[in-house]
Amino acid sequence: RWLWGALLDRDPVLYFESGKAIWRFDSRRWLSTVEVPALVIIPTEDQLVPPPAQYEMASLLPGSTVLELVGARHESPLTHAEDIAKAITAFIE
Repeated sequence: RWLWGALLDRDPVLYFESGKAIWRFDSRRWLSTVEVPALVIIPTEDQLVPPPAQYEMASLLPGSTVLELVGARHESPLTHAEDIAKAITAFIE
């Protein structure tokens, strides 16, 4: 209930403007220069960020580790929190 209320209580103009900015952002030119370990978590049924774009990003990050959340959607941090926490813990250890 809290999350739903928080989502409905947002500033709609700010929400859409930030969404437009996110869609314009393109890191493909410089991702190959990242020199730190990276964990890329890909929800395979993401309805907002197409999984092929996420796989492309992972392929551009040198030596990245990919975690596929099979069947998960964009809200996977809420629906698969335990899986994500375990993956992050294992990655940083």
